[in-house]
Amino acid sequence: MIALDEIVYNRLRIGHTRLTHSYLIDHTDPPECTNCRQQLSVKHILTECISYNQARQQSCLYNNLKDIFSHSPTKNILNFIKNTNLHDKL
Repeated sequence: MIALDEIVYNRLRIGHTRLTHSYLIDHTDPPECTNCRQQLSVKHILTECISYNQARQQSCLYNNLKDIFSHSPTKNILNFIKNTNLHDKL
């Protein structure tokens, strides 16, 4: 795994990414998913957002965070993040 991939993977595991938590530093409102209008979170991205259903299925991700991080290969999770163009935003 490349160093940047390790950083992204670890941010996903702890649930704190630049995309989902930068509002705390910027003192702004929490970000909203542009597709669903739900609060943007790692859980929303990995399990809930309907815009990513196809990418999620192609990457063979499980339906909940516990199973994703327990049973999905790391490369599948990272491929999902890259295929959804979120890698550089996390």
